[in-house]
Amino acid sequence: MSNAKPTLVSSTPAKPLAPAKPIEAEEFAGLMRAAGISARAPVAVAVSGGPDSMALALLAGDWAGGKAGKAGRGDIHFLTFDHGLRRESAGEARQTGTWLAARGLTHHILSWPEDLPKPASDVQATARKARYEALEGWCAEHDVRFLLLAHHLEDQAETLLMRLARGSGVDGLSAMAVSAPPLTRQGISVQEQTPRLVRPLLGIAKARLAATLEAKDQQWIEDPSNNDRGYLRVQARELLRDMPLDGLTPARLAATARRMARVRVVLDDQTSRLLDASVTLSEEGYAQLDPALLIDSEAYEEISLRVVSRLVSSIGGRAYPPRLEGVERLLEDMKSGDFTGATLAGCLFAPLDGGRNLLLVAREAGTTGAHLDIAPGETLHWDGRFVVGLDGESGGQIAALGEAGWRELLERWPEVRKPNARKPDARKADIPHAARLALPTLRVAGEIRSVPHLGYATAGFAGFTARFSPLRSLYPGRPDGDG
Repeated sequence: MSNAKPTLVSSTPAKPLAPAKPIEAEEFAGLMRAAGISARAPVAVAVSGGPDSMALALLAGDWAGGKAGKAGRGDIHFLTFDHGLRRESAGEARQTGTWLAARGLTHHILSWPEDLPKPASDVQATARKARYEALEGWCAEHDVRFLLLAHHLEDQAETLLMRLARGSGVDGLSAMAVSAPPLTRQGISVQEQTPRLVRPLLGIAKARLAATLEAKDQQWIEDPSNNDRGYLRVQARELLRDMPLDGLTPARLAATARRMARVRVVLDDQTSRLLDASVTLSEEGYAQLDPALLIDSEAYEEISLRVVSRLVSSIGGRAYPPRLEGVERLLEDMKSGDFTGATLAGCLFAPLDGGRNLLLVAREAGTTGAHLDIAPGETLHWDGRFVVGLDGESGGQIAALGEAGWRELLERWPEVRKPNARKPDARKADIPHAARLALPTLRVAGEIRSVPHLGYATAGFAGFTARFSPLRSLYPGRPDGDG
């Protein structure tokens, strides 16, 4: 991020792009209803102090009826993430809180995690991930069901241009949705309500947000990194300001994204049908794929590509789908008669033994998420794939089993008995070896205490459980999917 100082902007923009009318309370209430938020739902607002989020914050504050926790339409909270990547960020966060406090709104500042190193490269992506983890984690901890984000019409258009530059398919060109599942769940308790991300202003032009601030006599902060051409979004923004093609306006681009989203619904249905026919999903977090059904002459290539993409997202525990180019290469490799295996975005695709012409799709053990501490009585999300819980008197640390863990397990296996069964032989477990290595494993002081999917648990740790519940379901449109 840039080290330049932020700019405090008065309530009147220097050069309005066009006359625009402020967003009134009744209109905003309609936007909230359209986004599926009831009047009394607990809500949090992500506010950086910039013009877009300040406008959203003031509108949401009025909608909720004033001060958080008091009589009104429901609890509302205002959250600022201080990334600490610029010297001025702490002061900006405090200034945002001062502005909100003057309007009777309660503000919370969330800080960069102490155990997370500051990025030396890919700064925006790393900061974005840390920001969402902090915001979503706070909402989950405080049982807040919705997290409001200030993305607007021009943001949607910029996102579409960025996705075009990256060679995205239909899903990517659908850009952002008004309502979407959370981006991260690592370490978040499932007993706490994980928030949905809601963008009520997605169809509203940025000029109207500035007009809203002017009408409310509210200042804001300009982040100098918003003018740094080293970032793709800034390049897209500049392109929109000086578009070389007549008619290619933000409104037209946003409308294209909406139309792509309609197409996506149809493709999703067809993808689910092909998944049903070609994929067998196991509760241990891996899948068996019949590639012949994907490369059959009657299969549409677009649907086959989406099947592969969904498998990678679900089995890999990813918040975002893999790049389309990689999926295309993988499908093309599968068409060859001598496919020996490949990896994509943390997932392994490899032929299964037995001559059934099936492929194993499993998480690469070496790419699983960081070790996760778990305390007695907790039920947490791990690696974007499993819900893990621990009943007992002492806690431990969760990580993938790995090759070293597998060898240790074989040595220690005679110590335990599977309930209501004879002593199991780990070497005869029917879970493919590559999938075993990515299984959630509880360790205490470095020693394996439990691997539930292999029936292994030492004394006192039989209460460790793990259920496959990926961040992105194979079937997002179904009732048990992620919506």
